[in-house]
Amino acid sequence: MDHAAHATDLIHAAGTGVALTLAAIPPDLMGGLGFMIGEHMALGIVGEEMMVRVGPDGYQRALRRVHAREMDFTGRSIKGFVFVEPAGTRTKRSLASWVAPAVAFAKSLQ
Repeated sequence: MDHAAHATDLIHAAGTGVALTLAAIPPDLMGGLGFMIGEHMALGIVGEEMMVRVGPDGYQRALRRVHAREMDFTGRSIKGFVFVEPAGTRTKRSLASWVAPAVAFAKSLQ
């Protein structure tokens, strides 16, 4: 299964009621697909994983969840962002549990 295509379909189907704009993330940053709210990234697909922006207050809580890990593609942890393995986004419900906090945080930045 193409995880990026599956996750993209699920994100659109998650029913957030918020307009998410799909944008390409330049390869020099991390490559992949990003989902923006206004000018702020909320979610992304990088390789087989979903990148979720939970913000500094939600970071430790997100790391304690199954299938989540630090976002460390540069060799350093990026606080406020986590990667979620494909198993953590297989169902609409599990995906929505990641999409909701990402959308809420990105909306708070506007």
